[in-house]
Amino acid sequence: MAFHPQTDGQTERVNAAMEEYLRGYVNYLQDDWVRMLALAEFVGNNQVSASTGVSPFYAIAGRDPCAGFELDVRADNPEEVQAHVVAARMADIHEFLRTHMHYAQARHVESADAHRLPAPAFQPGDLVFLDTRNIRTIRPCRKLDDKSAGPFRVIRPVGTRSYELELPAQMELKTSVFHSALLELA
Repeated sequence: MAFHPQTDGQTERVNAAMEEYLRGYVNYLQDDWVRMLALAEFVGNNQVSASTGVSPFYAIAGRDPCAGFELDVRADNPEEVQAHVVAARMADIHEFLRTHMHYAQARHVESADAHRLPAPAFQPGDLVFLDTRNIRTIRPCRKLDDKSAGPFRVIRPVGTRSYELELPAQMELKTSVFHSALLELA
């Protein structure tokens, strides 16, 4: 989908956390941050998520990651390491995560929707103007460029708040699907 940061808040939050972590460890010239990425990834994958209550590594592997200095603990019961036991444990973990994520998503949707106006509903065949704030043109001065382009015909809705538009070939955009916040009825 075209640029709409509100639809990917989780990635934006993770990126902000990684930037915050790296900011504390890079040198003054900020030219050594690449060597810190592996450690930043480890830290990020070991942080407990507020929505799930477990770390991303735990959600994927069923255990917290090893930092290389933990004691080597072996299972006393060989049955505990059998594949079906591990698979059943992972299924329980994933069900737990799904439940917590649905709860967190519902809580966030309720909070976000409390201050939002309903999205405009466009029908296939409607003509709409497209906001050009995220579209690069060959015009040298953005301030003097058009604020919207179109009108374009709506082909179909995509999801609950996005629409596919019939764009001319010369626009050469990567996508023809746009969030309703970028569209205005002609």
